[in-house]
Amino acid sequence: MDKEAKFMIGRIYFTVFGLVVLGIGAAEILLGVTGRSLEWGIMEMSGEFLLWRGLILFFAGAFYLSLRISQISINRQRS
Repeated sequence: MDKEAKFMIGRIYFTVFGLVVLGIGAAEILLGVTGRSLEWGIMEMSGEFLLWRGLILFFAGAFYLSLRISQISINRQRS
């Protein structure tokens, strides 16, 4: 596998990972504000720190996506 293919796989991975983390963070913020909980399979979103955990995950996902977006703009400037 050449270097460009590895970079492409990494870009796709971190984009999807950022979207997933951002989505889970947004769901936890929503649940924390409304005071509800959610159970889905083995995943449970509840507890007294739900809002804080949601904020951390939301901004972590936004950070991953912002790195990806800035990488896209840097690559466009090089071309």
